[in-house]
Amino acid sequence: MGFVHSAGDAFYGINQFSDLSAEEFSYVYLKSYPAMKDNYIVPNKTFSKENDLPLRFDWRDKNLVTSVKNQRDCGACWAFSIVDTVESAYAIKGHPLMDLSVQQVIDCSYMDNGCNGGSTLSALKWLYQVV
Repeated sequence: MGFVHSAGDAFYGINQFSDLSAEEFSYVYLKSYPAMKDNYIVPNKTFSKENDLPLRFDWRDKNLVTSVKNQRDCGACWAFSIVDTVESAYAIKGHPLMDLSVQQVIDCSYMDNGCNGGSTLSALKWLYQVV
């Protein structure tokens, strides 16, 4: 890999995106599909001084997130995000942090379209059915 410049946790330089025009990058990586709308009840939370957020918080410091993954040209951000969420929620509940299979969700969530798009809500519904 050619010249790499580091700024904090970000690294800049020649990578798998370097030969893409802005239009190509947008077409391949910035696609979005509307999700099915569900009616969820959002709890009414109020914040007091005791509940204020810290100035700095990083889930990595708590070992509650797995490593960054690359979906490459597969349009399955919906599967990656729901699997990462389940991994972290499981760890937050006190279980060991585990890498779960994104590929299984891509292949088996029948309400979604694999690498051609999907919905985190329908993937979560599918997971509830199989667990």
